[in-house]
This record gives sequence, structure tokens and C-alpha cells, in this order.
Amino acid sequence: MTIPSTARRAGPYEGNDSATSFAFNFKVFAESDIQVTTATALGVETVRVLDTDYSVTLNGDQDSSPGGTVTYPISGDPLATGEVLAIIGVLDYDQPLDLPSGGRFSATAIENELDRMVMQMQQIREEVGRALRVSVTTGADVELPAPSANALIGWDSDAATLTNVPLSDLATAASFASYRYDTFVGDGSTTEFALTSDPVTLGNMDVSIDGSTLVPGVDHTLTNGSLVFTVAPSDGSEILARYGSALPPGDTADAADISYLPGAGIAAGDVQSKLREVLSVKDFGAVGDGSTDDTTAFNDAFTYLIAAGGGRLYVPTGIYKITSKLTVTCNAQQHISVHGDGPYLSTLDFQADTDLGIHFHSTSVTDNQLPHFEVCDLGLITSADNCGNALWFEFDHSNNIDASVYAADLFIGQNVDRVSDTLSGYGYWNTAIAVTNARNGEIRNLHAYGEMNKSPASSRGVFLDGESTAFVISDSLFLEFTTGIEVYGTSEGCYINNTDVVYCTYGIRHNIASGAEPQLTVVGCSMNCSNVGVWLYNSQQSVIANCVFYACAALNTDPWPNWTGVLLQGTNGRFTKVIGNIFSMEAGRTGDTRVAIDFNEGRCYSATGNHIFGFSGYEIDYGVYIRSGVSNCVVGDDNIFEYVTTEFTNAGATSVRQPRIQSGSVTGTTGVVVTFDNAFPNECTSVIAIHNGTNTAVNVTASSVSTTGFTLNHNSGGSSDFYYLATGN
Repeated sequence: MTIPSTARRAGPYEGNDSATSFAFNFKVFAESDIQVTTATALGVETVRVLDTDYSVTLNGDQDSSPGGTVTYPISGDPLATGEVLAIIGVLDYDQPLDLPSGGRFSATAIENELDRMVMQMQQIREEVGRALRVSVTTGADVELPAPSANALIGWDSDAATLTNVPLSDLATAASFASYRYDTFVGDGSTTEFALTSDPVTLGNMDVSIDGSTLVPGVDHTLTNGSLVFTVAPSDGSEILARYGSALPPGDTADAADISYLPGAGIAAGDVQSKLREVLSVKDFGAVGDGSTDDTTAFNDAFTYLIAAGGGRLYVPTGIYKITSKLTVTCNAQQHISVHGDGPYLSTLDFQADTDLGIHFHSTSVTDNQLPHFEVCDLGLITSADNCGNALWFEFDHSNNIDASVYAADLFIGQNVDRVSDTLSGYGYWNTAIAVTNARNGEIRNLHAYGEMNKSPASSRGVFLDGESTAFVISDSLFLEFTTGIEVYGTSEGCYINNTDVVYCTYGIRHNIASGAEPQLTVVGCSMNCSNVGVWLYNSQQSVIANCVFYACAALNTDPWPNWTGVLLQGTNGRFTKVIGNIFSMEAGRTGDTRVAIDFNEGRCYSATGNHIFGFSGYEIDYGVYIRSGVSNCVVGDDNIFEYVTTEFTNAGATSVRQPRIQSGSVTGTTGVVVTFDNAFPNECTSVIAIHNGTNTAVNVTASSVSTTGFTLNHNSGGSSDFYYLATGN
């Protein structure tokens, strides 16, 4: 038969959840001469298997009625909606006809073989028809280049040769793309609609009315950022205008015209607004490479913040070289916040001067109209000796109900690692943080390192001066300062907790002028100091609790300075409790006098529940020492002493009590004299005796009670057993 010019392909057929029969109309010799392929809605193709997935019924006469029907699937669900099925010819590319020499020739066999060759050519044509082709008139070289990873194939600049194009080259084809959309409703008369942004050119737009796309330049135009229709859209019609543009490399665009889409549930905006949410010191030219002088950039940034009425300055990771003091002066409620990426990531390296650091200064004198200063996640280091205050928060006026200072997560120290104390090549701060007249402030997680061998006698980790009231210092470490924390002037209400003071001459000094109400609370701290752990002068209503005091030997050599764990001085000092602390010392100190608790001046002090111990050969000289002029003190019976030469000394103080309780048992009759195992130092205030048999109280001769014992007086007759409980001080 003749073979018509027919594509050896049927379909693709779209599934509808019911159809299972699919026809094809090209000639085949056998059921296996076709291939059935299905594809999912996502385009994933699967070649199906004859007699497993599908069956084929061929028409009886392939010459007059070529083709047949495919039944798919043989079992299971029909082809689903969204899926497709295609049928193509897959006749083998061979020539099975054998014509023997001298034999008879069958016209049918020869015609079938000719049909077979045409059918094979049609298969090739069908497959080639699905391939990429160049135009007939092109003269380009279409040979593919050698495979290259992460590259696409494209034409060269002359459109003459195919070449590999790296993906990185494609990524730079546009710096950014910005797309928007506007919606309008037609009213039958309006032809011009203002767009929220200018598409610049008509080619950047796609416009539709009620879902039908319009032709640019025919149905609509663009005039001065407005969409103009040739014919007014009908009343109630829905207009959708989508537009955008891509910026070529090297060009610039206004950040306000670039959309910012953060995600579902979050309001969209533009890039300019998003970038302005964070102000970086690098916006002012800071480099942060450790060698470029960034002083001007920081000064410009602070000037900008003050003029803007306050704000937050971000300091990205880097080392910023600073060569002079940075001063931030505010005269109203300009709240200034400086944040970095972490105390060991964002570092300000102060160099080449002796008066450095950052000085935050409020000149406002209006009540409750003061600024708030905040510094967090920064490191401040220096290579200059005695170079001033790393941070100084100064207020000319202190009457402010709001929090005034917040400093947290900071490292303040030298500009090199402290591998060894060579006393050269690095500097030190006179004071890590100084605060003047600040109320309701907090310093938290501060690591401040000084240099005891180089610092002057006034070096301090934190210095609170003036009327610095209601201050909290917590979770901090102070190493090698003269004084770890000093509270001075008329400061009131300071709370210090969970803080370590290591290798300092003085741990905490609370030196308050008379007339103030200088409350101080120190809880859960460690004082590893050479001279005094906590030194209070004129302090009132203060508590020192659950701390560890340690007389260190690292800072001095023989002759050692005298050491006191807690020293209370000042004639206005009163109402202070020293409770639940541990006092000890480092072996090696000799020739000095060591006092755990010294009530030196004042009144109304107590020392209870403390553990005081030395070592064999390195005893603590005095556990609790109360000096002449001190009055109304209590030393608890629950203090524990070990390797203490003198546990308690009253050197002329008045109204000093040592509450004690003694108990025991005795067998006796009326008039028996009971002697205490340990005499009361001052007085026995009461004795209670209980009869063992009847569990009733019996008489004790009141006049016989003394510091050494008492006389029992009972009427039970004969000898009896008694328990007694005696209290005194």
C-alpha cells in the first residue's frame, strides 16, 4: 500500500478522570511498534509497559484502516485531570526482508519493506520535530561546546557560535528588578489613571481589563507616570496594571522605587525605608580595618543622631581606630543607643592620646527631661597609659525618673591579649565606666581589665559619683584595678550581685558623705583582693550576703599589707548586716594582720552565719573585731571559725550581744548547782528546766543564774533527771 505523509504520533490526550481508550491512526506491523508515555501535572514523564500498564487493539486491515486503540490503564484509576498521554511509533530500525538469489519475489513483501522504510523515516521526522533547530538561512556554527559545570549554552557576541555562559555572568545582567501592580475600576468615562510609581517606558508594563491583555501603544499609552487608555474602560470593569524594570550594571536607581517584600503576614515596603531602620557607622565612612582612622566617622554619626532627636547607631564587626575622645552632648531627651555585634567582634581601639574614651554628657537641667544613654555589645581597648574613662556618663542634673544609663555585654581593656605582663606594648584605662549624677541605671555583663602594675592609685573598674542613685551592677568581672567598684559622693541605693573582683587592692569602696542615705547591697560576689574586700564608709541599711572574700597574694610581696574582708567605717554608718559569707586567704602571706570582719565605726551592725577560716601556719588573726566607740552590735553564735587566732574581740564597744544557746541534762535535787560547759561571754539571760519524768517545767533560782551556771530548785523530792536550755550572749 502507499504510506500517507502522516506523523507517527497521537495525542497528547488530556486526562479527565474517566477516559481509558486512546486511538492512533498510523500503520504498525505489531502491538510492540508503539510506545505509550504519560506525564504528571508537573511534567514528570513515565514510559508505560505493554501488557502491564496498557494493552493495544490493532485495526484488522492496517492498509485500509491503519492504527488502533490503546487501553490505559489495564487496571486502576483512569488518567487523572492534569495528566496527559502520548502515543508514538517505535518501529525498530532494521531490515528483516531476505530476498534469495534466483528466487521468486513477492510483491507484497517488497511493498511492506518499502512501507517499513517510509515508516522509519516518519519516526525520525517526528523525533526531529521535537528538537531545537536553526533557521534555514542562518550561517551560524551550531556545534555544541564541550560540557562545562554551572554554565548555560548561548550565542557568542557575534551570534555565530554556541558557547558556554557561566551562571555568574547571567547574574550580573541586571543589578536588581523592581515590580509593582496597581488596580483600578472603570467608570465608563475616565481614561487616565495615576500609577503609584513610574514604569518609565511602556515596554515595562502589562495591562489587562477583566482578564484580557491589552496591546501597548494601541489600547493604552504611558504619559508622565499615568496609564492612559484609548477608549475609557467600561463601568465596573476591573483594570490590572503590572509594571517593573531591571537596572543594568553600573546604573543607579532611587531606593524608594525598589520594593521590599518581607514575606506573608508582614507589610511590604521599599528598600529605602528598610535600610533607614538601621543607621550604621559605616554610613558615615567608617572602615573598621584596624588601621584607618575612623574618629571622624563616629563624630559625624553622633552629630547626626543628636540632630535627629536620638536613635541607634550600629557598629558592625571590625576594629575601629579612634585617635581622640568621642563626645556626645545632649540637652534634651535625645536617647542615644550604640550597639555592636559583640564585645569581641565590634571593637573600638583608642590610640595616640591620654584622654580617650566616649563621653556621654547631658547638659539638660529640666526635671525628667534627660536623655538615656545605652551602650551594648562593644569592646573598648587602648594602647595609651592611664588614658581616662573608657565610658563616661555625665548628667549635669540628676532628677530623672526614667532609666538614664544602660551598659551591657562589654569588654573594656588593653589592645592585646594578656598572655604575659611584660608592661610594654599595651595600655590601660584609668576607669572602665564612670557615672556622674545618673539615676536608675544598670551595668551588666561587663568584663573590665586594668593593669595593677601600671595603674595609678585611683584606677577603678566602675566609679559612681555625685547623686548616682538606684544603680545595679551585675554579672561582671573586674581584673587588676586599684578598686573594682567605687561608689562616692551622695550616691544612694546601689545593688551589686554575681560579680567577681580579682587581683584588686580594694574590691568595693562605698565612700559616702554624711547626710545621704547610702544603701548598698552586695550579694553573691567574689572579692579576691589584697587589702580590703568591701569597705563601707557612712553606709546605712546595707547588706553584704553570700559572698566570698579571699586575701590574695598575687599583687604584693613581703611586707604584705594588712587585709580586711569587710570594713565598716564612718560615724554615720549603721544598720548593716554581714551574713552568710565565706572568708579565707591565700597561703604565702606572712607578717600582715588579717581581719575577716571589722566593725570600726558606727552602730547597729550584725555578723551572722559567716564561715571564717585560715590554714595551718597561715591563720586569720581576727574573726570579728568590734572597736571602741561602736555600739548596738550582734555577733551570731552561728559563725563558724577554723584556724582563726581570735574568733571575737570586743575592744571597748558597748551593747554588743553574742546570742548563744546551751543545753544539757542534770540529775539532782533542790539546791544542786549546774555549771555550763562554756561560759557566756557577757550574760545568761534565761534558763528553762524540764523534769524528765513529768515533762513539766521546774523552778530555777533566778538570783543564782550567772554567766557560768545556775542553781536548780524543784519540789519533787529526791533525786530526779532534768533537761535545761540556757540563752545568753
